[in-house]
Amino acid sequence: MEEESKEKTLKDLRMHAEEVELRYSKDKCTGCGICVQVCPKESLSLNPTGASIKGYIKEDPIELDADKCVLCGVCVALCPEDALRILINDVEKTLIIENGGLPEEIRFRGEISIDQSRCPKGCDTCKEICREEAIEIGEDIVVDEEKCTFCGSCVVVCPSEAITMKRTELVCEGTGTRVMNRVQEKLIGEVRLENMLHITDDE
Repeated sequence: MEEESKEKTLKDLRMHAEEVELRYSKDKCTGCGICVQVCPKESLSLNPTGASIKGYIKEDPIELDADKCVLCGVCVALCPEDALRILINDVEKTLIIENGGLPEEIRFRGEISIDQSRCPKGCDTCKEICREEAIEIGEDIVVDEEKCTFCGSCVVVCPSEAITMKRTELVCEGTGTRVMNRVQEKLIGEVRLENMLHITDDE
C-alpha cells in the first residue's frame, strides 16, 4: 500500500482568476526554524521539533496562522529542504524570486561547536534530523563542516543546548533588495531557539 503523503495545504486564497496555495511537507521539514525567522508577518511558529519528527506529538514541526500569512513566499524561498511550496493555479511558482526580491539559491557559511560535556549520552536526535549526514555520534559528537549547511536544525532539537552554531556569511548571487537585507539581518549571527520563538531578552 502506497504511503500517504504528509504534504498538506497551509493556506489557499482565491482571487480573480488566480488560486494561490501554500503547501507544506512534513516529510521534508527538519524544523530548522528559518521560515519562522524570516516571515515578515510572524505567521509561522515552531513546535517541539524533535518530538514532532519522532512522532511523540501529533503536531507538525511548524504551524501557520493563516490570518497573518500574506502568501509572500519568503518562507518558500528560504526553506533549505523545499518543505514549503507556493502553487499558483496548480503551477509551482515563487514570485519573490522570479521578480528579483530574493536570489534563487542561498547558502550559509558558519561555525559550529559541540560541548561534549553537555551532550546527553544515548540521544541521537541531532544525527537523525541532519539531512546532510554531517553528524556522527561515537564516543564524541563529530560534525563534518564540509557537509554542514548551517540550517540550525541540530541546535533546535538538542535538549541540552550542547550545540552552538553561528552563521557568519550568506552566500548568493547578491541582491540589495529590502527583503534580502531583512533576511540577512535575521539569519546572520548565532542560531538561538529564542530567535525562532519571537522571544526577546526584554521579555
